[in-house]
Amino acid sequence: MVINLEQAEYMLNGLTPSAGARITIHSTSTRALSDEFGTDVQPATATNFALHEVNYTRLSSPYGSYCFSNWKETNYTAYAGEGWPYTQDQCKRFCFLSSIISDCGCFHPQYLDTDDLTVKPCNLQSNSNDSICVEGLMQQFDSGDRTCQCNPACFELDYEISLSSATWPAKQYKEKATKLYGFSSSSTEKSSGSNGSAEELPDLSENLLQIKVYFDSLSLKTVQELEDYPLWQSSMMSALGGVLSLYLGISFATLFEIVEIFIDLIHNMINSIAGRPVGRKHHVM
Repeated sequence: MVINLEQAEYMLNGLTPSAGARITIHSTSTRALSDEFGTDVQPATATNFALHEVNYTRLSSPYGSYCFSNWKETNYTAYAGEGWPYTQDQCKRFCFLSSIISDCGCFHPQYLDTDDLTVKPCNLQSNSNDSICVEGLMQQFDSGDRTCQCNPACFELDYEISLSSATWPAKQYKEKATKLYGFSSSSTEKSSGSNGSAEELPDLSENLLQIKVYFDSLSLKTVQELEDYPLWQSSMMSALGGVLSLYLGISFATLFEIVEIFIDLIHNMINSIAGRPVGRKHHVM
């Protein structure tokens, strides 16, 4: 894939300080969280994204991960909408959005992942009331004084990414690429504008970049939580018996000996109360 950045359309007066594109690799069923997981690529480069698919499966409560399987287990069903699976990172964004709306009475544009809001956007100019409120709230999250109840997802699809890049186009290919994509051979070339004035043609090295996305392997990596000793299987009872035998020396024959001791104790108590001699040979039975 080749992307044209069209730097001529960037905002003037230095309002756009850098040139490039931000690429996010994600599952088609989840939102692209480019702020958290995006990768910046620069002009005149070919960037390779080698992917390895990873599937995570976790156990819900009472097991240690306490994972969530859907949005109904959270307080953010009003923001999630339908068709979007639960993810921990999206939950945190909804948490920040909800907290800002609740405390500051406005929404922060950076966390706007829904269109169903009736509150005003926050005024983020320096020293404004909204800006002070939002900064104080985010400091509470950073310090741990405030947290989001967003547990890991029970089912999660992720991609491990390996990046590599090279200069693109190569010197011997640049002339062909210039003609192929309709660019000037150098930034000094001019063309006649609609008003007859000379206009500078866009330069390929300033506007084009190439991206290649592919799987580095056909194999899948699976990370799965499993019960060590399910209650409905015999493995738990077998392990419990093994531990008791190891630490207490209890065996099946020992259980009969313990029962025999209790029987002897009961008979001796009966003989003692009745004034008869104690001992196994004086037992009633």
